[in-house]
Amino acid sequence: MRRWICVLVPAVLLACSGEASSPSDGAAADHVVPADGSPVVDAPLPGGETAPPRDLGTPDGPPATSYDGVPGELTKTAAGRTYRLLVPAGYTHAAPIPLVVAFHGAGDDGANFYAVCKYVGWAAAAAPASFILLVPDTKSPYKDFAVWSGNPMNDFPQMKQEMAEIIAIIDETAKHYNVDKKQIHALGFSDGGLFVAVAGMARADYFASLAVAGYGWGGSYPGGTPSRKIAVQLVVGSNDQFASYAQSSEAFLKSNGHPTRIQVASGVGHSFIGLMQAYPPGGVFAWMKQHPL
Repeated sequence: MRRWICVLVPAVLLACSGEASSPSDGAAADHVVPADGSPVVDAPLPGGETAPPRDLGTPDGPPATSYDGVPGELTKTAAGRTYRLLVPAGYTHAAPIPLVVAFHGAGDDGANFYAVCKYVGWAAAAAPASFILLVPDTKSPYKDFAVWSGNPMNDFPQMKQEMAEIIAIIDETAKHYNVDKKQIHALGFSDGGLFVAVAGMARADYFASLAVAGYGWGGSYPGGTPSRKIAVQLVVGSNDQFASYAQSSEAFLKSNGHPTRIQVASGVGHSFIGLMQAYPPGGVFAWMKQHPL
């Protein structure tokens, strides 16, 4: 079992955490291993490489669409960053579709976190055509601390710059898919939750809602007062060292007028799998969808 300790120091300094741990019932750890015991290989994901012909419309029909994205599991790169897209099979260009971007914890990477998200049911929740799931890698060279800020001193402006790069990827995705701009949501686990709390809240003008799993920062705004009362849900295990911080964070946000929800998973520690088994992704997304931008 690996453990990355995450501590919040009052005022400015934050520290991050992650942990790959197995649920107490003996289920798979937060790094997915195939049933035959073979190691997970970060191989290219399946997905169609050829876009279908564009709908040119008919003389009396609706205008032609410029969207050319295809359903499937896709691995892409942008400005040196790898990211993974899961577009449900039922997707069509005809209707706007929500998008959820998910940020991994310290010591993890996008390839494994994508596999974990699928394992715990995010792929099933995305079908049929409920939402697009986007899972990016960090570009930070650090794997155990401040993995999303790009430096070991929790430089908030640099964290916000990295979020700006992720938003650019979402905007590029929206050129190829009919993304609902009022239904773009951010989810983060552990250090990814810290990133969402700081850099996601700083972009309350862009994200409809935030979901913080396995993390809490206490009774304050972690990176400055957001531009609006953005909806925030927190999911934490009762045995997680961040349980009391998460409860304090939810109470503070609620008292300041934010739509909030907190779910405490009894007997669960610092495990994304354990949290999602207690509170399945379908329910987490349903709450997101109730809070459009």
